[in-house]
Amino acid sequence: MSARCPKCSHILDSQGNCPLCNRVLPCLGKPSRLIWFIAGILVFAFALGFFYGHHSSSYSRGFLPFRSLLPKFPSNKNGEVSVAPPSAKIIGTSKPTFTINELMRFRNLLEEKEFDTLNKKASMSQATFERDPSYEYQVHDFFFLFKTTSPEHERLLDAWVKHSPDHFAPYLMRAYYFYLQGWASRGRKYAAETTPEQFEGMHASFLKSRKDIDTALSLRPRLLTAHIMLLHMSKAGSKEAEKNRLIEQTFSLYPTSFLMCEAMLLSKLPRWGGSYREMNDIAMRAYKQIETNNEFFMLFGMIFAEQAWAFRMAKKYDKALALYTKAILYGEHYSFLQDRAKTYYFMNDYDKALEDVNRSISLRPAMARPYSLRAAIYSETDKIEKAKADFTLAKTLSPGDPETADWKDWVVRRCVYQGQLAANTNPNQALAAFDQALEIDPLSNEAIMMKGRIYTQLNQIDQAITEYKIAIRNDPRNFKAFKELDYALATQKRWDEIISYWNQFLAMEPDNAEAYLERAGSFHHKGDEQNARVDLKRACDLGQQQACSLLRKQGRQ
Repeated sequence: MSARCPKCSHILDSQGNCPLCNRVLPCLGKPSRLIWFIAGILVFAFALGFFYGHHSSSYSRGFLPFRSLLPKFPSNKNGEVSVAPPSAKIIGTSKPTFTINELMRFRNLLEEKEFDTLNKKASMSQATFERDPSYEYQVHDFFFLFKTTSPEHERLLDAWVKHSPDHFAPYLMRAYYFYLQGWASRGRKYAAETTPEQFEGMHASFLKSRKDIDTALSLRPRLLTAHIMLLHMSKAGSKEAEKNRLIEQTFSLYPTSFLMCEAMLLSKLPRWGGSYREMNDIAMRAYKQIETNNEFFMLFGMIFAEQAWAFRMAKKYDKALALYTKAILYGEHYSFLQDRAKTYYFMNDYDKALEDVNRSISLRPAMARPYSLRAAIYSETDKIEKAKADFTLAKTLSPGDPETADWKDWVVRRCVYQGQLAANTNPNQALAAFDQALEIDPLSNEAIMMKGRIYTQLNQIDQAITEYKIAIRNDPRNFKAFKELDYALATQKRWDEIISYWNQFLAMEPDNAEAYLERAGSFHHKGDEQNARVDLKRACDLGQQQACSLLRKQGRQ
């Protein structure tokens, strides 16, 4: 059993440190004391589990004695901050920035290779920020505009660097491209579930990003975006001394920047090896400049938001809501409202979720993820057209964003599941659900295949054949689609057409034994026993036992 902190009972890390309250486990003395200590925890855990098993809400009931042995998440007493909420409401993340249309226009300039215009706009944005730090969102949004890891964009960025080797903008833009590529290579799973190859890919991309950052900073030292990227990259494996050096450097460069201090706090999240105490220390240091930027109050809110995240991940939604609400008392950060909306969503309270996500979007309209969350909320209330529009906007703002892709996949799978539930009792309702899925993702082969099966069930064979052909066009190696098409065409005795489709499939996968077996059946029904036997032998040679059995049976006849 893992050792726990004597103050808050959280599991200690491998060095004996508590990530919640920064305590080190004291020596427990003799072995007998250790046994009594463990026994005491077990008795307490089972007693607590028994209590909650009788008094917990419906969504949290279960075999709680074992669940109570999981890591304890911070209560309201752990991770408290040193400053009370402000008396006046702080409307955060709403400082001057570009509109969505302006940002889209800048992206079009890159596509059209209007590099001189982009250089001019980048220089103007940076100069405005250096004169007036309240324009930090504007300069941030401009340089974080090209959120994509598409190879085509890398070629465009290379062309921009070649065109303007003495301007900081193309290097900073390309650095962001490699930065995103690094995180994409790593993936979003925990370190223990991430392969060495993924880490190698991440570090290789980060090296390219840092090289371009260094060049950009040599041309323009006060690039806010460059230092934000460096801090975020420091979360992934940098030594604590390097993180602290970057923090000191950025504090001196940007004493009044909320976005910079936000990046500092994110580098000290407990899930990245930091602690709430370290987050609070950074917030307190920024708080000395509160008269210059009242958004610094939101740094304390971030500490509660991080605790809320832990509870939300544990599906303890009531506690998560309380902590997100506490975070919002320190200021309306768009992410606090977005994440509270996400919590309401998982609690099926779609009205409150929509209210919060709308407020989040109003504060930071250039951020993509609130739109994809709102799309999921709309889909739950059958507002598919609105959901589709929000998914499109999210993709436009941030092509390839993994969270947007996750929400889209979640909504499509939900629609498909609803269709599957209705398939046997209400085929028309099932078709409507599959059509909703295809409104969100026209390439959802699962929805297309299910439509084909419903049409087959309704004996509408021509419509079924159309759906299966679409599925094959979307995925030419979709064996199930070929097999379903085979069945549908067979009801109309269209043997030559079936054989042509299996020819198409086997041209791509010449060692697929199942395909040879299926084509053999089509030759048999057509009356071509010679080719049927040839295909059975190929299937048998590839290990298909049913084909071997059919060959033996033919041999005995």
